[in-house]
Amino acid sequence: MSSKRHRTKRSERWVIYERSYLMTLGLAFVALTAFIWNKQGESFSEWPTWSYFLFFSFPVLGLGLISMGWLASRAKIEKWFDAASRHEASVVIMVVAFPVFLLMSLLERHEG
Repeated sequence: MSSKRHRTKRSERWVIYERSYLMTLGLAFVALTAFIWNKQGESFSEWPTWSYFLFFSFPVLGLGLISMGWLASRAKIEKWFDAASRHEASVVIMVVAFPVFLLMSLLERHEG
């Protein structure tokens, strides 16, 4: 019986990590938008029309990932994490997401 509890806790912690990954990825999209805006601020009006749609889709996607990581159900979190972590470059986000995971784990302990 104790092994079932241990396995359940491990999977709950993994879901917390998946949530932190999605939130960190969303924050990366928002930060990318801020970085581009800072670098291209004066020449922003010279961009072609299609680039406005691409540029403003980054913060929308970022905020969507942050809200998904914060509010979504466990099943949706697992699906989105699997879809978002398939590329090799996702290792960078996984490393950056670890401090967010630690913070979320501490908050989870204080609530429960």
